[in-house]
Amino acid sequence: HIHMKVVRSQMCLETAPAAAIVVAFVAMTAMLSPSYLVFAVEMQNGTVTPEMIVEDGELLFKLDSDTSFSPRSLLSQMVSMETSMSAMKDTFMSSISSLQTSVSSARSETMSSVHLLAAELSSQESDAVSMVESIEGRISSSAQTLSSAIEGKRNETLSRIGDVEKQLDGVDGEVGDNAEDISSLTLQVEDDELALSAAISHISDLNTLAETLTDAKVGHAARISTLEGDIEHLPKVLSCAEENKLYSPSDDDCIAAQGQSCSISDLTTAVAGDNAVPISTECNTLYGGGGCVVGCKEGYEGDPVSVLCNADGEFGAADITCTKVDCGAPPNLTGATISCTDEHLYASKCTYSCSSFVAEGNEVLTCSASKAWTGGPELKCSSLRPWIVDGSQVYHPKVEQGPFKGSSCPSYFVNGDVYSHGGINFHTGPFKAPDNKFAVIPDNYQVSVVPPRAAKQIHYLVTGGRATGLNFIVRVIYEDDSLFTSGQAGIDWDCESGFRNADGVDITHLGGYGDYGCCDQWHRVRVTPNSSTKRIKSLHFDWDGGATDIMAITLEI
Repeated sequence: HIHMKVVRSQMCLETAPAAAIVVAFVAMTAMLSPSYLVFAVEMQNGTVTPEMIVEDGELLFKLDSDTSFSPRSLLSQMVSMETSMSAMKDTFMSSISSLQTSVSSARSETMSSVHLLAAELSSQESDAVSMVESIEGRISSSAQTLSSAIEGKRNETLSRIGDVEKQLDGVDGEVGDNAEDISSLTLQVEDDELALSAAISHISDLNTLAETLTDAKVGHAARISTLEGDIEHLPKVLSCAEENKLYSPSDDDCIAAQGQSCSISDLTTAVAGDNAVPISTECNTLYGGGGCVVGCKEGYEGDPVSVLCNADGEFGAADITCTKVDCGAPPNLTGATISCTDEHLYASKCTYSCSSFVAEGNEVLTCSASKAWTGGPELKCSSLRPWIVDGSQVYHPKVEQGPFKGSSCPSYFVNGDVYSHGGINFHTGPFKAPDNKFAVIPDNYQVSVVPPRAAKQIHYLVTGGRATGLNFIVRVIYEDDSLFTSGQAGIDWDCESGFRNADGVDITHLGGYGDYGCCDQWHRVRVTPNSSTKRIKSLHFDWDGGATDIMAITLEI
């Protein structure tokens, strides 16, 4: 500590030389302003000698021509600093005391919680030990009960097995007896089958005989009708014969015998309007003869009648009714509509139309005279749509019914529904997948060419590999089931444009289909099969490694 007294603007230095006191003041001043520290060091070393002066009644220490300070002002600042530091110390000590109190309280609460937790764990451990001992006891008791039950069931089962073995012995005997019965029945069935076969043959012979008798009955009925007419008019015929004349039924009188005969062609013309024809041209066309039998023409049905030749050289009227054969309703076909020219009647042609689908087999059925629909193999409507012909190109239809999935690229990568390159049109629309992305062929899907047709080249529009490159082959299956397989080609992933051609495969990089970074490279894959005349039945685009999107397929025919 340095003690100073100021009397009438003069300072008395009581305890130290003036220079040492000035050094001390300068050092204290350096605590407030670091720039004074240099002067303190220099004065300590003796390189600077301070000077005390009085200006305006104020004692100043002059260090050099530009630097001086007031000890009174310095002391005032130091006192103020000491007061601030004392207040800071009190605040700090108060904070420490509060923190110690909080730590002590928290420690007490923690220890209390630890003691309570320890007590609870001890109680739970005791309960767990009791529970385990109880469970062990129950397990032991259950094991004994189960063992007794198993032993009882075992004895019961052995007893039942003995009973079953005895029953099986009896059944074996019955089986042996039944085997003999079955053998006997087999022989009897064989005899019955032979008898049935003979009966079927006999029934066939009877049917043939019945048809023959039916034909004979028709002829005889017509002849009997004629004879009945002759018998009815016999008295008048004999009376006319005595006069050397002939009896005319139409005139009911005798006429001169002129050897009249009727024309079979006139009869044919006369009955044509009734859809009838003479059953045979070898019939009696003379007046007074047996007449001719008229029946329905093909496709019509009705009872035959006999027609006589009259004395005027004309056949009498044929009282016959002929109606068209009815084949009944034609068979229904799933997915098809039917249009018939004459309903279900003879010679009517019914045409099947498959809406938006391909008809496989004959599309027209005809009602025949035998009351059956004829027209070749059974018809059906395929779920496959026909490929669309566009001049010298045929393309796979991009329609809703196709077996499509959504592409991993948005649909706006191509404007419109058609992309063209090198004279080939690739139809990428109009159908979009449900997520409004490109509708593309599913992975490893067999694409059917409908109907099968020959092609010089097959063109695919595909993307680059998804995430990684891919290797692929193209298989072509012809209608005769022969196969063409290309070499293994490759395409880099869709952020690059590289590719590798192979036997039968030529790839062209078409660039990006949008300024979208990756997922914007596509390629034209041209496949040349080993035959341009065989009809292609289906196509396969098989790949491994990465994945791709088949956006469109076009055949060059």
